[in-house]
Amino acid sequence: MKDAIVRRQNEAGQEYFVNSGETAQKGFEFLMESKNFNLKNDFFSQFKFRFSGSFYDFKFKNYQQNENNFSGNDLTGVPGTTINSLLNFTFFKKLNVDYSHFYTSKIPLNDANSVWSEPNLIGNIQFRFPVDFEKTRVNLYLQIQNLYNENYVLGFDINAFGNRYYNPAAKRNFVLGMKVDF
Repeated sequence: MKDAIVRRQNEAGQEYFVNSGETAQKGFEFLMESKNFNLKNDFFSQFKFRFSGSFYDFKFKNYQQNENNFSGNDLTGVPGTTINSLLNFTFFKKLNVDYSHFYTSKIPLNDANSVWSEPNLIGNIQFRFPVDFEKTRVNLYLQIQNLYNENYVLGFDINAFGNRYYNPAAKRNFVLGMKVDF
């Protein structure tokens, strides 16, 4: 890619963008998804899975900012590897359970590649149960996010002014709710 768009910040913290340098973006992405397996069993009724990921080798080419030459560095803000999984189970023909994982490898946080994030693995689980009343269905759900209570960052500030790259995400948290269909 020629003339890659690069984010910049001035001394007041205001951001702006410039067309600067080239990037080489090579990689591989995959997605595997199963059909819904009906197990014809009253206890363990159905099963489905999804598995996806990406493997990237994104580099700066011919990229210089003032007297700093970043050619050959990893592209800022892009993890080399991501892997995601989702297992969906149905028990008793009603109770749905989604068990998911999201892995992200370390990420370069500045163009010089002198600051990197930590890799992380985040797990979530959600339980859904429908309750029927004549013409109304109440879908109850409980979700536990960040199941393993990891310290992680949901979004990084790339090339951050004052080296403030991190905005911490929530630790383990719970969501309880319902959806009513008439």
